[in-house]
Amino acid sequence: MSRVFVGLLLSLSFLQGIDLADLYISGKKDEVLKYLDEQISKKEYWENKLGNNDFRFGYYTNKKDVLIACKECDRLRHFKIEKEIQTSLKDLNATFGQVKGDKKREGDLKTPIGAYHFIEKLDKSKNLNQFYGPYAFVTNYPNLFDKSLKKNGSGIWLHGFPLEGERDPKTKGCIAVDNNCLEDIEKEIDFTNTIVLINENRENLATNEEILNVLTSLYQWRRAWINNDLDNYISFYSEDFKRADGLNLQRFTNLKKEIFSKNRYTEIYFKDLEVIPYPNSIGKRIYKIKFFEIYRSNIHKFKGYKTLYVEVDPLDERFKIILES
Repeated sequence: MSRVFVGLLLSLSFLQGIDLADLYISGKKDEVLKYLDEQISKKEYWENKLGNNDFRFGYYTNKKDVLIACKECDRLRHFKIEKEIQTSLKDLNATFGQVKGDKKREGDLKTPIGAYHFIEKLDKSKNLNQFYGPYAFVTNYPNLFDKSLKKNGSGIWLHGFPLEGERDPKTKGCIAVDNNCLEDIEKEIDFTNTIVLINENRENLATNEEILNVLTSLYQWRRAWINNDLDNYISFYSEDFKRADGLNLQRFTNLKKEIFSKNRYTEIYFKDLEVIPYPNSIGKRIYKIKFFEIYRSNIHKFKGYKTLYVEVDPLDERFKIILES
C-alpha cells in the first residue's frame, strides 16, 4: 500500500471523524480494512485520485507502451504511459488490410478492430521470411472478445516491408510500417508489455468520466464479492454474460450462490491493473479490465490474472460485465 494511498485515506478518515490509527492500535484491524474497502468503492475517492490527467488510452498502474492504430487515416502512433502521464513518441505512416471493416473470418483480408497485446517477436534468428522486414510482432488475435463474436483467423502481425523486392500497397490483414520505423519501435518498446489499440478511425477511445465509472464499479463489485453479497455482486453482470468456460448468467449465479453460502471470510486484492478502452464494430462502449488477483477465503485460495470485458452506458454509472476469464 503506497504512502500516497494511505495518506489520502487517513485524511478522509479524519474529515469524517474516524481515527484509523486508534482503531488499529486498539486491535480493530478488521474495522480498518472494512473502512478502507468502503472508501475505495466510492466515486469521490477515484475523482480525487485521477485528478485532471488524460486517460484517453486507458488507466494503467504500471508503465505501459500503447500503440494506437487508425485504419482510416493510415497512422500508427506510439505512446509511453507512466504514472498516469502519456508521452507521445511516434506518429507513423502505416498500411492495413486490403478490405475495410472489422476482421471476421480467415482470409477476408481485413485488419481486426480491438485491443490486443504481443505474444511473440520474430526475426531472422527465428527464420522470419524477409518479406516481413526485420521484425514481426505477433498479436493475440483472436482474443476472448473476438471468439465470443465467432470471429476466426490468425497471424495478425505488426511487421515491416520486404528487405528485397517490391512491396504490396496493402496487407492481408496485418499492420505494416517502414522498416526503419519498425526498427525504432523494436528499440523503444517492451513488446511483452505493449497494448495495441486498432480502430477504424481516431474516435471511440476512453473518456475520463468512463474511466472514473469503471474504476468505481470495479471496486464496488469487489466489495460486494468480499461481503458475499450475492444480489449486489450479480447486479454488475449483464443478462448476456458468458464466462470463458461457457457458463451463462443463470448457471454462474447458481455457482456463486453455493460458494458465497460457504464463505465465512473473503479477502481479495488487485494489482497490475489495466483499464483499456476496447475499440469495436458493434456500436458499444466496452472496456477490457485486467488485473492480478489475490483471493483468499476459508474454502479456496487463488493467485493469477483475471480479465473482464465490461459495457458502459452513459445513463448508468455501473458497468455490466459481459465476459470473464
